[in-house]
Amino acid sequence: MHPNHQHRGVGTSLMKCIEEEERRMGLKKLRLVVHEEAFWAIKFYEKLGFKVVARRDRAAWRDNIMEKIL
Repeated sequence: MHPNHQHRGVGTSLMKCIEEEERRMGLKKLRLVVHEEAFWAIKFYEKLGFKVVARRDRAAWRDNIMEKIL
């Protein structure tokens, strides 16, 4: 997201809508993949309650697998 549009609550609102829909569907956890060097994204998801549960090596980078119990 462009820096001029960050810190306005849009991402948080979108994630809350996704979580509500997942709960409505009966899902128990939500997982996502974040590039290991995307510190801003990791911090954002941690603020929402996600935790790094695994790491996956790629050819040129490493991903963090993040999970949140709903």
